[in-house]
Amino acid sequence: MAEFQELIKNFNHLRTYIRTFYIYGYATRNTINKKSKRTYDNEKRRIASYLGEYMKYHYSKKGKAVFLSIDSAGIFQNPFYKAYQSKSFTDNDIMLHFFILDRLECKKTLTAGQMADEISLAYGEVFDVQTVRGKLREYEKEGILQSQKVGKALYYKKSEDTVERFFPNKESMEDCLIFASENMPFSVVGSYICNRMNLKNKRFLWKHHFIAYTLDDIILLQMVKAIEENRQVELINISRKTNKEIIIKAIPFFIFVSTQTGRRYVFVYTEKEKRFLTLRLDYIEKITVLDMAKTKDMLQQKAKKALQTRWGTSVAWQSATEHFEMTLFVDEQKEQFIIDRLKREKRFGTVKRVEKNTYCFSIDVTDTNEMMNWVKTFTGRIIHITGDNQAVIRRFYKDMYRMAQLYKD
Repeated sequence: MAEFQELIKNFNHLRTYIRTFYIYGYATRNTINKKSKRTYDNEKRRIASYLGEYMKYHYSKKGKAVFLSIDSAGIFQNPFYKAYQSKSFTDNDIMLHFFILDRLECKKTLTAGQMADEISLAYGEVFDVQTVRGKLREYEKEGILQSQKVGKALYYKKSEDTVERFFPNKESMEDCLIFASENMPFSVVGSYICNRMNLKNKRFLWKHHFIAYTLDDIILLQMVKAIEENRQVELINISRKTNKEIIIKAIPFFIFVSTQTGRRYVFVYTEKEKRFLTLRLDYIEKITVLDMAKTKDMLQQKAKKALQTRWGTSVAWQSATEHFEMTLFVDEQKEQFIIDRLKREKRFGTVKRVEKNTYCFSIDVTDTNEMMNWVKTFTGRIIHITGDNQAVIRRFYKDMYRMAQLYKD
């Protein structure tokens, strides 16, 4: 039997399993049917090698369920960054890494052929020129090296874009870098910089620390690149209902981040259905950047208009909206903070004083149902609600009635 390898070739496999264990927390060896049971065991061991101190188990009728238990408000560093430090490599990869950087430190600039000769003379290791050239190109793409053409020859040198160059005085940037490493998009970059500069976070803790979404930074980076370059994308998206893969060809416009859950979304236009959609990044398995999106400029204004009446992530199929009103009792002498909150959180709705201690919030929105979690935070002050979406209104009153019955019992 092959020995278990801690390192990985495909980050997306690890990303899927970590998300399953951390977010859902009920995965057993028999319920994950994407891969074989041996694959499940290997991925579980691999995650345990990174996150063993957070891995827990419980038993149910379906078997032994694995989950990750992390108090995100009580940790100084996101433990999921360890997953990014797990890429596999061959013996040649690790040797060429040190050989190339060492030779360029001495010789400054070399062609692929010269590099192969230098490695042979200095270390007694013989590599094919094509192998060396491939590694040089890979490192140039990663930003480790830079190239310059002199005549017909392509010379490589170490990149001048180093951490030390950008942050010569780390003391003046210490707080900024530590904060960025935990609380910004692409925060794993800040984590790498902090590791390089030997900076440890002992200052900041977050009440709402959305640590899981760093796993989607690779998808986010490709999506941002496609938006910036006005390109189409092909996505492999996982359906929430069927758990099946769906291929979507689309034009991306905007990235949204929820301040309540930390989830990240991309707002796109699909060519096939000719409509706007909002997709969760953590449901996207793979993204391929395609050709230029020729119709993007024409759709830009429509995209902005489609967002004007949305409360959350839902986008209307058509221009029609749903009217909603909520009447509240507010003690004006003791509860000014409620009035202030209504005005602050009303978004594109309106707040009107009806009479003493009575206020009305009204709005025309794409999807009334998206507002209901927010509406229910005013329970105890709501006099009545009305609106076009009667199904949502009836469900609200039914929930309130059931809750009242529980208190009676």
